Amino acid sequence: MLLDYGLLCQGANKTLQIVWMVPLQEHPKEIFRYNASSSIAALAYGIETVKNESILPEYDLNLTVLDTNCSSKQGIGVLVDLLMVQDIDVVIGPPCPGVVEPVGELMSYRNVPVINWVSLQQTIQTKDSLTTYIRTMTPVYTLGELMTKFLQDTGWKNYIIVREINKEYDALAEILESTLGSFNEIGFRVTQVHKLHEPTESGDDIDATLNSIKHEGRIVFLVIDQPNLRNVMLRAHKLNMTNGDYQFLYTYGRTATMHKLEKYFMNDRMWRRNDEFDEIARQAFENVLLFTLSQRTEPESKWYGYALSSYNHLYSKTDMPRPLPVPDEYAVYLYDAVYLYAKVLNQSLTQNRTSSGNDLTQTIFHNQIGFQGLTGSVLISNSRKDRMPAFFVLDMDANGSFHVVTYLYYRSSSAGELEMQHDNTPIRWGNGRESSALLANGTKIEYFPPDMPECGLLNEKCPPSPPIIASQSNSYEVTISVICAAVLILVFAAFFVYRWWRKEQDLKNTAWKINSSDLRYVPKEDQRGSQTGPKRRIHRLRSTSSIESVVSSSSRIMSLVRHHSDHHAHVLTNVAECQGVTVAVKKSRKKKVNIDRNFMLLMKNLSSMKHMNVTAFIGVCTEPEKVCIVWEFCSKGSVQDVIKNENINLDTMFKLSIANDICQGLEYIHKSVIKYHGNLKSSNCVIDSRWVCKLTDFNLQKLRHIRETADYLGDVVYYSRLFWTAPEKLRKILRNEPAEDSVAADIYSLGIIFKELVCRNEPYSLETMTLSPKEIIKKVSLPVSTLITYRPEITLVLNDTENLVANTRSLIKKCWAEKEEMRPPLKQIIRTLNRINPFKKASMVDNMMAMMEKYTNNLEEIVAERTEQLQDEKRKTDALLYRMLPKKVADDLKFGKAFLAEAFDSVTIYLSDIVQFTNLANESTPMEIVNLLNALYTLFDESINPYDVYKVETIGDAYMVVSGLPQRNGSVHVREIASVAIRILRNVLNFTIPHKPERQLQIRIGLHTGPVVAGVIGLVMPRYCLFGDTVNTASRMESNGLPLKIHISEQTAHALKQFPQFEVENRGQMAIKGKGIMNTYWITGMKDSTTVGETDYYRVRTASRLDADDVDEFGREWHGNSKISIADSGIEAERMSEDTYEVVSDDHVTVHDTSITGDIHNDVKVALNSNGIVKSGLIERINGAIADHQVVSHVQDFVDTLETVCEDSEIDRTPEVKKMSVDCLENTLIAIM
Repeated sequence: MLLDYGLLCQGANKTLQIVWMVPLQEHPKEIFRYNASSSIAALAYGIETVKNESILPEYDLNLTVLDTNCSSKQGIGVLVDLLMVQDIDVVIGPPCPGVVEPVGELMSYRNVPVINWVSLQQTIQTKDSLTTYIRTMTPVYTLGELMTKFLQDTGWKNYIIVREINKEYDALAEILESTLGSFNEIGFRVTQVHKLHEPTESGDDIDATLNSIKHEGRIVFLVIDQPNLRNVMLRAHKLNMTNGDYQFLYTYGRTATMHKLEKYFMNDRMWRRNDEFDEIARQAFENVLLFTLSQRTEPESKWYGYALSSYNHLYSKTDMPRPLPVPDEYAVYLYDAVYLYAKVLNQSLTQNRTSSGNDLTQTIFHNQIGFQGLTGSVLISNSRKDRMPAFFVLDMDANGSFHVVTYLYYRSSSAGELEMQHDNTPIRWGNGRESSALLANGTKIEYFPPDMPECGLLNEKCPPSPPIIASQSNSYEVTISVICAAVLILVFAAFFVYRWWRKEQDLKNTAWKINSSDLRYVPKEDQRGSQTGPKRRIHRLRSTSSIESVVSSSSRIMSLVRHHSDHHAHVLTNVAECQGVTVAVKKSRKKKVNIDRNFMLLMKNLSSMKHMNVTAFIGVCTEPEKVCIVWEFCSKGSVQDVIKNENINLDTMFKLSIANDICQGLEYIHKSVIKYHGNLKSSNCVIDSRWVCKLTDFNLQKLRHIRETADYLGDVVYYSRLFWTAPEKLRKILRNEPAEDSVAADIYSLGIIFKELVCRNEPYSLETMTLSPKEIIKKVSLPVSTLITYRPEITLVLNDTENLVANTRSLIKKCWAEKEEMRPPLKQIIRTLNRINPFKKASMVDNMMAMMEKYTNNLEEIVAERTEQLQDEKRKTDALLYRMLPKKVADDLKFGKAFLAEAFDSVTIYLSDIVQFTNLANESTPMEIVNLLNALYTLFDESINPYDVYKVETIGDAYMVVSGLPQRNGSVHVREIASVAIRILRNVLNFTIPHKPERQLQIRIGLHTGPVVAGVIGLVMPRYCLFGDTVNTASRMESNGLPLKIHISEQTAHALKQFPQFEVENRGQMAIKGKGIMNTYWITGMKDSTTVGETDYYRVRTASRLDADDVDEFGREWHGNSKISIADSGIEAERMSEDTYEVVSDDHVTVHDTSITGDIHNDVKVALNSNGIVKSGLIERINGAIADHQVVSHVQDFVDTLETVCEDSEIDRTPEVKKMSVDCLENTLIAIM
């Protein structure tokens, strides 16, 4: 049966064809329960996770489901049918044992990867024919391999296997027998294999088998079904085989999740049936060890909710039952299978391989493939392409519950990276004896029951002893006894005398004494530098100083502490080199040291302190005025420094590893002759270059000076140093009484450090915001009788499971209990840390390797992000630079090249300025002028964008643009500049002065074409400037032009002849300052334009520009809608008027309403106003003249009327007014026409 669920992750370019082979219904003959509906949610969750994490961003995932019905015939059939119609990229499954091998062989032939999430086919051990087969569930055959690793430490060599006749257990027994047999070179031997038929009520078959075992060996593997185990053990008890002489190793043949272990094994369900045989069964199971494969972690409890969400998102329209059934126990491995395929494929493609099965297996072979899946840490074997196994050994405790005593797992994809961990709980044997697990230092377990009796199974190794003949006399015996006793006494006496002599010699050994000349101090600036060179670049070890690392949370207190530490600290930590070794030096204020026997004994004891979690004592300089203590140097600083360093990701593993290291070091000190630390705080827990935490500054009372007071140090520093001190010591300190160190006081200090680690802040971070350190210490030291204990507030806890949080809180509160006897011993603290530690690591060294890799990846991401930000800023800088200088010029200057001046044969220059700008500036504030110019030139800049022009500069109200440089463009430059001029003029006509909206802005424009020289001037704020007479001529064209007109030279007009779309009008000859008589021209418009050309625009300007503001100036009223149609350009324009007229030719106006007189009247007024000719007398004369021509049938009639008005006007007949009248007429005609 084939179901195609279509594209599940859409949006990419390529498609991966995923085939999921699974029975749609549970098969009645299969003992394992799995089907499509009970696991499809996990599959959807895996696919959506791949999509959300962008593991395969360039691929879509298309899923096809094939129903195998747990039949090899159907499985192969539907797969071959599918291969006939499409290609397949990967096969997920099939889970049924009978279908795995044929599908795996077929896909290996087709070079297609097969990833199976259920590994119940116990016969598949080698993959000679399954070259592309990968499993995410640990195969059962690995149980034998891991089991032999555990058995090597037991000393057992001879084994018996009892297996139940059952398809599942037959295969497991064969695997176990072959594995043990493969270790015959180290003495392993399977002496006998017994087959146990289906147990009967009488138990005769069981009894016969057990009786045979009595003569064959003592270590018995039971490969039987779990419900039959109790019956076998009861029969063994009846035959007196549960007294400790025999050890039964029950082998569970499936990979068990932690949930299954806790539900079925880690309790008393294996032996309890609530009947009269329960007590016998419990005694019998004292002789049973349980072996099983499992995973270290359990899936997150919320995973199925996420999976259902993914299923509803991706498969809402499928025919799966609703609601979905409870997920089967193997569903979580299906999620890991999908995720594994995506991870391996991504790695393969990154390494330039393909998605084929062989390339994927090669990727696994050459890389360590691992990730955190729903079933915990998933690690794929390089050689076998199977998930690396994890192995549990369980034993029954005194309460009758089984618990894990040994755990084996692989640390990497290599088969040689196998690690074994043991719980601190000893294994209890059936004979009443106990043996500890493997100790932390690697020593073997103390006791295991023998696999053979001392005299052999048949007493063949112990022949009878001959009778003892008493032939000596009593006197002879007495003499021998006296002589032996005397010799023994002399030997013991000599031994004790020699030991005393050796101790005295050791005391006189002054290897600990250091000369001040041997210490070469590292300069302070080098101490604060990089740590890459241990001898020259060493940061200052402030962390190991008990004074410089005074803790406070508020910035005020911290600044005070640092200030006083610099000036009043009695012990300062410096870094020095002593005989080529970098050391930490603590100076003392003691002037001299009294070297007596007690002092030498202390030096000897300190020198003998050797532990990985305790800093090595180097020695003491006892020279007067130079007394100092020399310790091992730890380059990573203190725990206090790590807590304060926000750049360090202080995660759960890091915190628990530091806590465990501190406990191990403190335990060593307590067991040593030193007995107590006495000054335990986070600043005295330092970290070396291998990220191992070590304790320092312990038991140095004899080298410390007399206790300094609060008057000397100041309250803040003095009382802040007491945050880690136990309350029983505080009460004596505050009374100025001697305070003795104790184990309980160290445990209290340990609890405060745990609080710092958990909350990642100072001991009293919240409290110091409202209370001073002195007030806090007084509250802590209150007598017990008050029934109130004041302790730090735990504001933040470990970001982990609720159980971990609760245990951590509880442990901290127990450590700082008020009563000393209520504080837990160190062994209990260490056991608690191991129990709540999800990583099960005794040291942080191994975990730091993975952590450093994570930091490396994080650093690479930061560098990439910073690089991208730098590129963004560079692009912004370049964009700004290219706005100031031409790109070619800017690039040459950036690379340090000198830009040489360059000559251009022909360019066209545009120059414009604002008409009567001086008057406008006098009438405006500076801010208004700035806003005006910014708005105007922003409009100009937008206008020139589409054209091949370069903006040279703006000076005041002048605007200069050129085309034809810096990139030459042939003769196109004149067309570009002419187009720019027309566009700018059109935009100016629509521009409104922000602070004078009633006033029309006017500009003059001048163009000239000719040669120039361009170059960069200056080093500071360089300018790209143009030189040559062409610039001056363009400036003359602008200054001698008229408002709102484009004035061009004869050279420009000649160049425009090759572009006939421009309308050019000869202005005639005129005197140009500095140039003489020149023939100049106007650009009046453009032809064949898709927008209104300049000439046409002038013609309809009055109609399109007039609004209420224009009319109100004259006290007139403008009317509603009107439509103007221009026949010669085919363009329509609409404006607000009730009147309508039409221009049907260049010189004819047809009037459709006699009220046109008012329109013409207003047109004239606007034209006059725009040209600065608003004279009340002139307006009145024009009004009268227009009133005489109510109907205007021809433009020439109106022109004649205007000429008459201008000539007959007797108002202001000055030459200036006459010129203004002529200009007025000219501009008005343009506006009307």
